[in-house]
Amino acid sequence: MSQKNQGKPSVNDMVLMTEAENTEGIASWTSNDALHSAFKKNESLATEKSSLSKKGKTVNGGLTTQLTLAPLEEKTVTFQLVWYFKTVRHGSKNWTGKGNMYNNWWENALDVASYLRSKGEELEHKTRLFHDTLYASDMPRWFVDRLSSQLAVLRSQTCWWSADGYFGAWEGVSPARGCCNGNCTHVWHYAQGHARLFPELGRKMREQDFAQQKTNGLIPFRHYREDDAADGLFGTVLNAYREHQCSTDNTWLQKHWAQIKKTMDGGIAHWNPSQDGFLETVQHNTLDGAMTGCSSWIGTLYLSALEAAARMAEIVNDDASAKKYRKIRNSGKKLQNDKLWNGEYYIQKVGNQRIQDYLDGCHIDQILGEWWSDQLDMDRNYPKDRAKKAMQSLLKYNFFTNFHGKSLKPRQYSTIDDGGMKMITWPKGNQPIPGMKYGDEIMTGFEYAAAATMIQNDMLKEGLVVLKTVADRYNGVLRTDGVTKMDTGPWGYSGNPFGDDECGKYYGRSLSVWSVLFALQGFAYDGPKKYVKFKPVFKPENHTSFFIVSEGYGLYAQTLNNKSLNASLEVKEGKITLKNIHLSLQKGQKVTSAKAKINGSTIALKIEEKEEGINLQFSKEITVLPKRKLEIQILS
Repeated sequence: MSQKNQGKPSVNDMVLMTEAENTEGIASWTSNDALHSAFKKNESLATEKSSLSKKGKTVNGGLTTQLTLAPLEEKTVTFQLVWYFKTVRHGSKNWTGKGNMYNNWWENALDVASYLRSKGEELEHKTRLFHDTLYASDMPRWFVDRLSSQLAVLRSQTCWWSADGYFGAWEGVSPARGCCNGNCTHVWHYAQGHARLFPELGRKMREQDFAQQKTNGLIPFRHYREDDAADGLFGTVLNAYREHQCSTDNTWLQKHWAQIKKTMDGGIAHWNPSQDGFLETVQHNTLDGAMTGCSSWIGTLYLSALEAAARMAEIVNDDASAKKYRKIRNSGKKLQNDKLWNGEYYIQKVGNQRIQDYLDGCHIDQILGEWWSDQLDMDRNYPKDRAKKAMQSLLKYNFFTNFHGKSLKPRQYSTIDDGGMKMITWPKGNQPIPGMKYGDEIMTGFEYAAAATMIQNDMLKEGLVVLKTVADRYNGVLRTDGVTKMDTGPWGYSGNPFGDDECGKYYGRSLSVWSVLFALQGFAYDGPKKYVKFKPVFKPENHTSFFIVSEGYGLYAQTLNNKSLNASLEVKEGKITLKNIHLSLQKGQKVTSAKAKINGSTIALKIEEKEEGINLQFSKEITVLPKRKLEIQILS
C-alpha cells in the first residue's frame, strides 16, 4: 500500500500490488507478528479496518488472494513491490549526490506502479531474452554464472545514479554503506562488463573523470580529491579508447580528445619525464601504496596507454601526438624487456628510493598492459614467448589449491580449504620489507584478469582452472570456519556468489570477469570502423557464445573443420552494423571461396587473407537486426 500523508503520496513511498482477482488488502498493523496472527485466526483480512499511518509513522500492510484449485491444477499469483525514494543522499563527504535519477521520470511510487502495469510484460520479456541469450552459450555453466552474478554489482549499493545525472561508484559495499569512495580509477579500470553492456555508462564515467582533471593533466584517482595514481590514470586512457570502440562513430572521441591528450601528456611528464618509456618517479597504485622505478605491471599499462593514445590521435588527425607516443612506446618496449625480464617472469626495478616495492616478486598483474592490449585488439608490448612463460611462472608460484600452512594476510578472503591465486610471491625467498601491502591476499578481480591473460597466451586449460577455483570459492556454501571478521575486516567472507569480496562485497573490480568471455571467443570490436572479430579458442570446432556491441547483443556460432568454416551472427536485441568481419580457419588452411547471406540474400564481399586470420569486407555496409541472421561459409 502507498504510504500517504493527508491523502497525497509522500516523497518517499512504496506500493505493494497484484492484479489477481479475489484480493483483499489492509494497512493497519504495527508488527508483522500481529499481521500473521490475525490472518491465521480469520483466514482473511476483510475483518480488519485499514487506516492511514500518522505523519512520521509507518504501519505494516498486506495483501491476500484466494485461489480455488482442482486436483493437480496450478495457478500463479504475482505480487509486485514498488518503491520511490527522493529524500536520499548518496556518497560521502565531498562526494555526494541527492535523490535518484528515476525522480526525473516518475512522481511517486504509484506512478512507477502504473508504468509497471503497462510495461511489465515487455520488461520481463527483455530480461528473460538477455538471460536466455547469455545462457545459450556453450561455455561451462559455472563460468556463465560468474558472468551473470557479477552484474549484481551494478544494482547493489556499490553504484548509484543521482537526480542530477552523476553516476557514483564505490569500490564495494560494507554493512552500513558503500566503502572506498570516489569512482576509484585504479579499481574500476579493471572492470569490463559495465562498459561493454552499457556503453553510454562507460562514456559517462570517463566524462566524469575528465571533469576532475587538474591543470597539469593528471586525474585524481578518487573524485573530489587531489591524489594521483599511475595505474588509474593509464587505465583511464585505455578506458577512453574502449569507450570510443564501443561508440557508433568518432563524435565522442573528437569531443573529448583534448582531455584525453592532456591526460596522456600529464602522465608522461609526471611519471616518465625522460620520455624513454621506463617509469621513474613515485607511483601510487591500487595496492594502496607507492613504489618507484619501473615495473612490468604499471610499465605495460603505460606502454599500452601510449599505443591507445596514438591510435586515438590518428583518428582525429593529430599525427604529431601519435608520433610522439609511439616513439616513447618503442623505446619503452626495448628498455622494459631488457631490464625487467629475469628469465622466468617480469619484475620491478626500484628507483631512487625504496617505498612499498615488490622487486623480484612474481606479481599477478605483471603483464596487465598485455591483458588490456588484447582486450582492445592492439599489438603487444612484450614478446609472446616471454608473456606465456611469465604466465606459466605465475601459475607455478602463485596458484594454490588450498592454503594449509600458507599466509593469507592482512585480509583473508577464503577459508584455508579454498584455493586461489596470491597477489605476489617471492620464489627467490627475498621478500622486501616494507613490501606491497596486499601481497599475501587473494582477490577475484585480479584473478579474473590473470585467467584471461593466461587464455590470451595459449593457456586455455590453465586459465579455466583458475576460474573454476574462484567459482568454487564463491559457490554459495556458507563459510564460517577458519575465517573471522578480524581476518577480513568488518565484512567477513561468506562465499556469496553475487558479492565477490575485496574492500567490501559486490566489489567493482570483479566485473573484470567479462574480459574472460572476450578472451575465450577471441572477440574484438570497433563500432566506428564497423568491424567485429571472432577467433574462438574455446571449442572452436563447435562454438557458441554471447556477444555484445555498441547497439545490441546476440549469439555468435561457428563450426570448423579442415574443409570449411560455417559461422553465424544472430542479433537478439538491437542491431549491429558492419563493414568488416574477421574470422579464423585452422592453422595452415587456405581460403578457396567465401560467401555471406542475410536471410538467404547473398551479400557481395571481398576476401583478404592475413597471417592472423581472414578479413571479409562487405561491398556495402550491412545491418543485422533480430530475426535476420548473418551466415558465412568459408571453404578451404
